[in-house]
Amino acid sequence: MPTTENQYLMLKVIQKSPLHGYGIRKAVAELTALSWGQNEKKLLGISTLYTSLDSMLNNGFIERSEDKQENGRLRRYWKITGVGEAAISEYENAGERIGKVSNAIAQLGGNNAT
Repeated sequence: MPTTENQYLMLKVIQKSPLHGYGIRKAVAELTALSWGQNEKKLLGISTLYTSLDSMLNNGFIERSEDKQENGRLRRYWKITGVGEAAISEYENAGERIGKVSNAIAQLGGNNAT
């Protein structure tokens, strides 16, 4: 399972198609602005982005797709693996379970002591 929300968001955006680092950063900002609102969008820092990419690569969630020369810069593209797809599902299922617990606590009046 992705260890952070950032990794989950990064996996979700490359699930659609391979992206390079800057493309991932931009897509996460666009996705979160659309989902959470413009004032809540997630802007990944460069060190966070590349640390997360390294971690996801080491965990087998992503793999190198290709390198392309664009505007005089070498861009490394990343794609999701089967392990990454499974990690997304696991993360989403955990979120659903957490939501159910939160709803149950609310139904109990917020007091979980007996």
